[in-house]
Amino acid sequence: MKHLWHLLFWIFYCLFEAFISAKLLEGFGSLTTNVYMWSLCVTLITLPTRLIFAYVLVNILIPKYFEQKRRIAKGIFLFAMLFVSMLFLYRISINFIAWPIVFDFFPGFDIFDWGLTSLSITRTLAPVALLTVGSLIVERHAQQLRLERFKKSKLESELQSLKAQIQPHFLFNTLNNIYALAHSKSDQTAPAVAALSRLLRFVLFESGKELTPIASEVNILNEYIKLEKLRYGDKLKMQFDQNIENNNQMISPLLLLPLVENAFKHGASESIQEPKIHCSISERNGCLDFWIKNTINDNDETESFGLGLENLKRQLSISYPDRHKLTISKANKHFLAKLTLSLK
Repeated sequence: MKHLWHLLFWIFYCLFEAFISAKLLEGFGSLTTNVYMWSLCVTLITLPTRLIFAYVLVNILIPKYFEQKRRIAKGIFLFAMLFVSMLFLYRISINFIAWPIVFDFFPGFDIFDWGLTSLSITRTLAPVALLTVGSLIVERHAQQLRLERFKKSKLESELQSLKAQIQPHFLFNTLNNIYALAHSKSDQTAPAVAALSRLLRFVLFESGKELTPIASEVNILNEYIKLEKLRYGDKLKMQFDQNIENNNQMISPLLLLPLVENAFKHGASESIQEPKIHCSISERNGCLDFWIKNTINDNDETESFGLGLENLKRQLSISYPDRHKLTISKANKHFLAKLTLSLK
């Protein structure tokens, strides 16, 4: 793409300069028959001097001298030497190569004539200046894109790391639940293992994706809640309200599970007389509202809500920057977590 841009630039500039030169040469009478073609030939013959000047400046002088403050003085000196050399070569190519070849006669221009020299300066500097400015703009834009890709790659790596921490976290809790069922020789052990297999399938095939349908996220919550209810039985009062307008609306996988995990961890402990958990999820026009409320022990003064919620906060800041609101509060023997997401 970069080479194509440079090629198009020089093609356009050669045609433009040939047109301007043709207008200047029209006063030569007999030359007007093929004046545009002749002007283009002269431009192409003198083009190498501009190419050398431009690419030495863009690829050597600017990166090595002008972008390093301590070497600017040397860079200015080298630029002046290069400019004078290229200007001299340009005048030589006009006087002794271009005109004799194209027009078949020696024009006898004074190489040091000020009027012709000033015109040569303009023709030498104009394309070089345009190319230099364009190259700097393109390079700055490319650097910005590389920086953004690097930041995105870094955030994606961090996000995968967070998910990798979440997965064993809830699987460990689930295995503990199944162990408790098996230890008590409960008939619910087999259904719990089946539910765990579905959880594992989701973790293996869905959690690595950037997005998953919200229906899949709700299913994983339902499976997890089933497992927990098998463990606690009728002792736990559990309610899960669902109002999803578009089941195909995409959401980051395993985003809501830490909130549900936390509710069971703090709201269904053995020390709570009547554990209750009430959860609600709704989606409308790409806006997700999720909240979960659970009872807590009177003596629960914990201010830290564990690795799961800390990871969730970081995951939200990466996947939904400026598009989420998470509030967590404790009051009147209840713990409440609210999450609002813009999924579009």
